[in-house]
Amino acid sequence: MSFLATIFGRDVLSHDLADAHANHSVQHLRVGSHTFNISTEILDLLWFGDGRRKNTEEFEGDSISEPSEIMTRSQVYKEDIDNVGNYPEFRNLTPGQKYRFLTWLEDIEQKEDIGFAYLLLYALERRICMGSMVEPAVNLICKLHQQIEDEEFVRQSSDALVWAAYKYKRVEFLNCLKLDSMPDETQTLVKLYTHGHLNGHDIMLISEKIGLDDQRYVTGKPRLFEKILNDKLAKKYEEGNFSIKHIDHAGKCNVNVLLSNFSLPKDERKIKVPNLLENKNVRKPLLKMLEETSEAVKIELVGHYKSYYS
Repeated sequence: MSFLATIFGRDVLSHDLADAHANHSVQHLRVGSHTFNISTEILDLLWFGDGRRKNTEEFEGDSISEPSEIMTRSQVYKEDIDNVGNYPEFRNLTPGQKYRFLTWLEDIEQKEDIGFAYLLLYALERRICMGSMVEPAVNLICKLHQQIEDEEFVRQSSDALVWAAYKYKRVEFLNCLKLDSMPDETQTLVKLYTHGHLNGHDIMLISEKIGLDDQRYVTGKPRLFEKILNDKLAKKYEEGNFSIKHIDHAGKCNVNVLLSNFSLPKDERKIKVPNLLENKNVRKPLLKMLEETSEAVKIELVGHYKSYYS
C-alpha cells in the first residue's frame, strides 16, 4: 500500500466533491422581530440554541459554549456598529452586529466584517469535527476560502480543509486550496498530497527547509537552476517529477493542524498530519539532487565566464 493510500485510503487524487453544485432553496429564518432569507446551503449547517431549529443538545453541556450558536429570541435591529473583533461569539454581539451578521448570511459573497466569516467557519468546523454533514460543510469552507482575502482567515480555513481531508481520508477536500497564499512548506505538502509529485519549482521553494544551506544559485540564478533541476528530474524519474508513489510509510514526523473553533475540546481540535518534508525517503534524494544542481549551475556559469573573457 502506498503512502497516499495509507493517508487518504486511495491513490486516486482527482475526485470532485459530489454536491459542490447541488441545488439549494431559500428559507425564512426568524430572529427577534426580523426575518432573514438564507439559502439552505448555509442554513442547514448553522447551530441554534433555541426555538424550533434548536440542534445543540448534544454539546450544550460543554464547558465552553459554541460561539456560532444563534439564539432566535435575540433582539436584532439596524444600528451603527463597530467591528466584532477577534474570537467572536454570537451571544456577545450587539443587536446591530447580530442584524448585520444575519444579513450577511443572506449573501456571503458581499464583503463584510471578517468576524462574521469566522462565526460561520466555527459552525462549519464543528460540523466536520462531529462528522455531521461533513461534505456540505467542506463545500462551504471552500467557498469562503476562495473568496475571502484576509491572510489569517485563508490560513485558518486552509487548516480546516487539511484537517478534514486527513480525518476523513478525502484528498479531494484539498482541491480548492489557494496554494499561492499559503506558506511555502504547507503549499508543498499540499501539492504532494493532491498531486503526488513535485516539479523543479516546487522543490526550489523548500530547498532551504530540506537542508540546502547555500542558496546563492537558487535565489541568484533561479531560471538556470530550475532548468537544470527539471532536466535532472526528467533524466532520473520516468514521470519527469519527484514522485512519492514509491513511499510506503509516512515517517515519524508530524505537523499539528488545529481547528480555529475554540469551543471544541482541544484533543479533538488538533490532528497530526505526517510531514513528508521530514521523511528521509523524500528529504535525502531531494537534497542530493539540489546539491548536484548547485554544482552544475556553478560549472555552467564558470564555463560561460571563461568563454566570454577568452
